[in-house]
Amino acid sequence: MKLIKPAGCEIPNLTCRECAGRYEANSVTQVFCSAVCRSAHDTRRIERGKILYDIFMELRYNRRGASGLWSLMCRVGELWRDEDKRLRAGRQSWKDPAYVTDKNPHLLGKRGRI
Repeated sequence: MKLIKPAGCEIPNLTCRECAGRYEANSVTQVFCSAVCRSAHDTRRIERGKILYDIFMELRYNRRGASGLWSLMCRVGELWRDEDKRLRAGRQSWKDPAYVTDKNPHLLGKRGRI
């Protein structure tokens, strides 16, 4: 969807979620200044997700082998947050949970909430 600019209205300069650089959006959904930044963001999320997937599935479905896994997940999150602070000037690298549920309403319970 292309951003429609009403007459006399300026398109605001936005801040890239990845590099924190300023850019002018080309669409209403654009959150990265370039394909390079979008790819870097997506790659980091994929790599981090790979690590958490196996831990979470073991925690959820093999309770006997789950001892210490919640602590492990928290430690992994702590390390990633430290990395964000160091490499991304503290910018948050995760999306709001509402974004996830808006994009995936089937994940919500029958009453429409988590």
